[in-house]
Amino acid sequence: MKDKIQLVREETGCDEEQAKLILESTHNDVSKAIRIINTLLKHIVAIKGRFRCEKINIYGLFLLITDIRQRALVRVGALVTYNPGVYENDLGTNWHDFERQLYALKLGEGSIQDLTQNLQHCLQTRLARDENKTFFQYLRNLDSREVETTLLSEIKMVTGDQEVILSTSLEQLNLAQFKELRKDPEDGMDESSYERERKKDSTIILKTELVFDSLKGIAAVNLRKGNLVSAKIVDMRDIARYLSKLLGGEQQDEIVPLVVPVDNVEIREQQVIIKTTFSPRIIGKAILSQEDRVEIIKKTNPIVVFIKRNLILGLIIIVLTIMAIWFIYR
Repeated sequence: MKDKIQLVREETGCDEEQAKLILESTHNDVSKAIRIINTLLKHIVAIKGRFRCEKINIYGLFLLITDIRQRALVRVGALVTYNPGVYENDLGTNWHDFERQLYALKLGEGSIQDLTQNLQHCLQTRLARDENKTFFQYLRNLDSREVETTLLSEIKMVTGDQEVILSTSLEQLNLAQFKELRKDPEDGMDESSYERERKKDSTIILKTELVFDSLKGIAAVNLRKGNLVSAKIVDMRDIARYLSKLLGGEQQDEIVPLVVPVDNVEIREQQVIIKTTFSPRIIGKAILSQEDRVEIIKKTNPIVVFIKRNLILGLIIIVLTIMAIWFIYR
């Protein structure tokens, strides 16, 4: 029994009495006890913020996901831009949608990359050097005033503007809520799964969407290795956006499909996992239903392409040759 109590405490961060109580109510089912506690204890705090610098007319957004039980920073995202529209972002949006908006705005016009990277780095190091963990105590107490004071000093230092207006919103989550939102309900692929796959070797896995053709396309379940398909890179991670631009998957901030070969087709119940090859170390991954009809790009014979491209020129040469012969022998 002691081992079970200890395991529940380690997995959830609850105290001994809480662990005992939950285990008793679940007939010593450790897995069920952990799930219940994870829905009760709100250890995750998301800090959403926006700011504007009055003197130099720049604007910014940031998102910090913290674990107050572990007193650790889970993830951080930031944006500094000349675009005043970002200051209109609603801080009442849930952290997952807010994060998506932040990353989408990073790709827009006016983004200041060096300041964005500096701000993100400063926020990370500020919490890392918080030896007394006072910042996490502020979060535990939901003391938004102290949280803003701490963050404001970092923003002023990075931007060099002392006249900064800052607004923040603290969103408390239990671990179950955090995991549920972190996982995209539309495709069942979350960032942590990408990271686990990436660590298997040096291959980078990118989240993709395939182009459908309801009339001439073939069912996803019938795709085979070597089929050419059109894939859009819809992965919103920084590294994915960078690679997408290098590969030509973005033109004027618009995601465009790339023609790539199917590398692997895996069928799981009603889903089909399609992996495509962008390069030897860059793989795309899309999850479809078996009935989705995917557009297939037909391979063309280079001789046929050459003939088509030069057909008009050939006809002109033939006509001129006939006319020349006619004039010579007239």
